[in-house]
Amino acid sequence: MQRFSSLLLIPLIALFITTSFMAPSTALSIERASCPEWPEQDARQKLEQLNQEIQHHNQLYFVKQMPVLSDHEFDALAKRLQVLSNCFPNIELNTGTTERPAPDNALDKSTDKDIQHVYSMGSLRKAESDNDISEFLQRVFRASDHSGVILQPKIDGIAIELVYQDGKLVSASTRGDGMMGKNILAKVKAIPAIPDEVPATYARIVLHGELFVRLDRWNDKTHNRGRYSSARHFVAGIIHSNAPELSSLEVLDFFPWALFQPSAASSESETVNQLYTIGFYLPTQFTEPVKSLEEAIKKRDQLQKQADRLPFLLDGVVLKANSTAQQLAMGSSNFIPNWALAWKFPPDVAVTTVRNIEFKVGRTGTITPVAVFEPVEIRGQTITRVSLGSLNNLQGKDVAIGDQISIALKGSATPTFNKVVLRDLQRKHPVLPDSQQYSPFTCLSLVPGCKEQFIARIQWLSKRLDLPGLDEPVIHHLVNSGQVKTLADVLTLSREQLQKAGNSEEQSGYFRSAIELTGSLPFGQQIRALGIPEIGKARSAKLGKAFSDWDQLLQAKDEQLQVAADVGGATIRQLRHYLQRPENQALIRIFKQLQTRQ
Repeated sequence: MQRFSSLLLIPLIALFITTSFMAPSTALSIERASCPEWPEQDARQKLEQLNQEIQHHNQLYFVKQMPVLSDHEFDALAKRLQVLSNCFPNIELNTGTTERPAPDNALDKSTDKDIQHVYSMGSLRKAESDNDISEFLQRVFRASDHSGVILQPKIDGIAIELVYQDGKLVSASTRGDGMMGKNILAKVKAIPAIPDEVPATYARIVLHGELFVRLDRWNDKTHNRGRYSSARHFVAGIIHSNAPELSSLEVLDFFPWALFQPSAASSESETVNQLYTIGFYLPTQFTEPVKSLEEAIKKRDQLQKQADRLPFLLDGVVLKANSTAQQLAMGSSNFIPNWALAWKFPPDVAVTTVRNIEFKVGRTGTITPVAVFEPVEIRGQTITRVSLGSLNNLQGKDVAIGDQISIALKGSATPTFNKVVLRDLQRKHPVLPDSQQYSPFTCLSLVPGCKEQFIARIQWLSKRLDLPGLDEPVIHHLVNSGQVKTLADVLTLSREQLQKAGNSEEQSGYFRSAIELTGSLPFGQQIRALGIPEIGKARSAKLGKAFSDWDQLLQAKDEQLQVAADVGGATIRQLRHYLQRPENQALIRIFKQLQTRQ
């Protein structure tokens, strides 16, 4: 990961965000206000369990290079431990570390010798919100002699130092502890993307930057790729292995974010140009000026959207005052510069606590478990529940009430269950419903135990018949009040009933008009509305073309139905059985009445 030098006289190119958890004071105060009321013994057990889990994941991350949690998931556990420790200050833990420094920190146990850096490598302050960015930009732009702010990607790899003496590469080392790092010169010399020689403009040139995997070269043919969970861990593992394959080193590249030479540039922009002249071109491609908060947000969002097309893994952007003189004036605090800020992308994943597991019965009788949890916000969307897929998935993933789970937004911003990140000591498994109780033939009317599946059938019917105004609250009111007990009841609802259920007079009028037009809908659409098992959209359309009305369909022979729908005899027997159910016969009678009115 990217780091910076403590020598502020030298312009830098891109910086690293510190990975230690630093919750904003406002967030902590909110968390304190909602501290759990646990007995001390329970609190001690839960904190110790959480602490042990964090150390376990540190071991997987650093030593084995086989993490099972994303950085966001790990950070969420670390945040929870900090908040709970704040709630119970009398409980002392042997925490070790809840931080995630760059992977090369923990992997510096190879046989390579330690060498001292020419310039020390530190960390960069993290922006917690848009407000932090706005304040930073205001501080920079207030100065009369400012030359703007630049934005660059925050590349996810490992930080290294390169030293060129008289134009020749003579030293390469990992970040290590910031002062000393492992000697990796032999491996770096085998990386084609890093030149062995540069123009000898000065006797000594020192570069700090990010060693990363070129995603456009990293594929299934890459040696040992399957051993690592991500591109970030691949580069850390390969560079610290005793004898890495040459083909593995060939997919690595270098993004310099600091240039040290006797004649310091007057700005970051000038440094980017100097890097270009000595053969390092990436900073030129990925350095942009920023003039406002709106522009910073826009460019960060653009980079995030382009992430899958970029040659490197990145998790945010870095903003820096462009002027070297202004950097000096702004200074630093505790070796962290005040003239630069790292800004991570909004997380696509959040960790939360399962408060309940409900079971939703669908129209065909399929039972879907739904996790209900403490509200979380991802990309501006507040999420309180997520589908767990199936009963088999619920049991296979071993999700229980009280667990910490991660939720992700995927595709078209659809919340999805990711994984269990912490199983609580006092977790409680839900009582599973009897899956044999429901099928595609059950709950055609409102009987005990059938409310959910029956409501799902109403929703299906109204959607397939294009009936407006029957949203979920209206349906629940009509069912709960006993006004709708069969599917046929839906087609006989009056305007007055709909208005009492919450619809406006105008909506109720539209609904009744749509009912009157139901008889003129394509016959295949009416068939589809019944939800006949194994007779989907295509087969309903075929039956609708083969038969003109319900009488023809019901009087047709099995052989005719098989040919028309292109199905086997078993499916036709199911169709007959389904259509002969009294609830469906009542619905078909109304369809026939409406057809005669057209």
